[in-house]
Amino acid sequence: MSAKTGIKKALSKAGDSFIIQRDSGNLSGERCLYEIPFSARSPFEREFRLDAILGYDTEVVSGDVLDLGESRKVLVANKTPEILDDEAVYFETVFLKCNILSGEILRPSGEIWDEQTYHKISVYDPIKTGIGCIFTEAQVEGGNKLNESVDFALLTEKKVQIILPSGEDLRVMDRFQTSVNVTGEN
Repeated sequence: MSAKTGIKKALSKAGDSFIIQRDSGNLSGERCLYEIPFSARSPFEREFRLDAILGYDTEVVSGDVLDLGESRKVLVANKTPEILDDEAVYFETVFLKCNILSGEILRPSGEIWDEQTYHKISVYDPIKTGIGCIFTEAQVEGGNKLNESVDFALLTEKKVQIILPSGEDLRVMDRFQTSVNVTGEN
């Protein structure tokens, strides 16, 4: 048995199943192993990062959202092959835990005239719903320096960021809003 098939077999026995969420249709049947990294250097990494292993023949690409079940979604940040004898035996992967499980992208579709205030009001139509993403304080300030002096989980008034899955076809003036169900949970 080759190393890659041995690892694939171990993943099928001990790994967690997940669903790859894509516009073209969800994909299932794969498994992964993931853990919280021990060497997390920043508050962002401690809160959001998971290190994972995927099989050599995975369909996962960077930018995918994976549904791990039980209201847990992750965004695939990167995927690096582990090479042995000139072939990939598995992929070391970084997952980022989504703290918004369902959001929507809105695009301006026109304006209406408000009869009471005499102001024009922009109208936005949803172009995609059910998006898992990460909403956090901006982690980089001026260049490539990581800002570690800010208390984590306290939102600033100046710089926040949303990390969205790839392939969302965003344009200038698009908006993002979370979808909240009746119980108020995201």
